[in-house]
Amino acid sequence: MLTPTAQIEIPAQVRNPLVLTDQERREAHTDIVINSMPSGTFFIMNLLAAVIAGYGLLQNSPAVVIGAMLVAMMLGPIVGLGLAVLQNDRLLLARALGGVALGTVWVVGIGLVIGLLHHQHVLTDEIIGRTAPNVMDLMIALAGGLAGALATISARLPVAVVGVGVATALVPPLVTCGILLSRGQWALAGGAFLLTLTNMVAIQFASSLVLWLAGFRRGQNQDGAHVHFLRANWWSLLLLAVLSVTLTLNLTRAATQQRLDIDVNTILTQHLNHGNNRLIQSRLLLKDRSDTRPAGAITVMAYVQGDIPPSQSEVDAA
Repeated sequence: MLTPTAQIEIPAQVRNPLVLTDQERREAHTDIVINSMPSGTFFIMNLLAAVIAGYGLLQNSPAVVIGAMLVAMMLGPIVGLGLAVLQNDRLLLARALGGVALGTVWVVGIGLVIGLLHHQHVLTDEIIGRTAPNVMDLMIALAGGLAGALATISARLPVAVVGVGVATALVPPLVTCGILLSRGQWALAGGAFLLTLTNMVAIQFASSLVLWLAGFRRGQNQDGAHVHFLRANWWSLLLLAVLSVTLTLNLTRAATQQRLDIDVNTILTQHLNHGNNRLIQSRLLLKDRSDTRPAGAITVMAYVQGDIPPSQSEVDAA
């Protein structure tokens, strides 16, 4: 006999994914420890994810890059790192750090090989877009880390949350770093690695927070629980603070560059759009560390389509 709908109550574990039974907590703990250790599956899946991501980046295809996000297996060691920090488990900490380090070197190395095989290929927008992280990327990583950690400890959440929320944020920038290293683009490669580091730190902190809320604690009383959490994660909080300042400065510079690009485009349109001539694209290039131009040099690139090339007087006026 079926139970009437009015008499059906939503179990506490369904209402709140942080509510776990002792058995579920033990099973989740075991799964996290196992997934923290590098294995053949770990290296094979990350190899495939890196290859997919590499060619998706070279083809400038967001859809292919998303496919790499769903295949990657970089989440396990980072969640394990969060659990190890929370429970002061030195053995798990060593294994998780080893997994993160080996996975990072593995994926960057694959990106380096792909970059060497296709060294004449242009750097696409998908590649360049991962070289200038800002504070918005940090917010995305924190949210993704929370989603991934919840999916890790709760059997009621779809596994796809892990891939979409977390794994995607790690493999593409690591492959980007490898491709750029193969071109000798050290500054851009550093930007891609900074994005990866931002994602890793944010995911580790978010995972530690979710695990702490779900009861993965080691013998501290409730009065000292908050202090214990902050003490265990002090280095994560410090790194997040430093990254927040750095990435906020990056966002400010990017916003300034965008405003300048808009102003330049408006001025060029006023001076160069005559008759059938139309400004197709403009770009303002400010000097950076890798430039050989004189200090303070500014280059404006303008692409005009039409019948008659702009006169020197029009260019000078612009």
